[in-house]
Amino acid sequence: MAEALGCEMFCFACEMNGMYRQSVHCRESVKKIRDIYHGMLMIDLNHGDEFEPDWLDCVDILGISAYYQVTASRC
Repeated sequence: MAEALGCEMFCFACEMNGMYRQSVHCRESVKKIRDIYHGMLMIDLNHGDEFEPDWLDCVDILGISAYYQVTASRC
């Protein structure tokens, strides 16, 4: 769908830390995606997991989801 619509970027995983150690599967998935989709490929990791996956060389963009407190606690 992303290829057909001409999307500039495709995020194929978001905060899926269970897949971080599945290098073979992830590399194969990225190859299959790239056979179909020709734009930039992104993965979104949880903050603190930036160095966990050893297959990040397969993607173009790395996003990081981080949830920080933005107000003072009222307790």
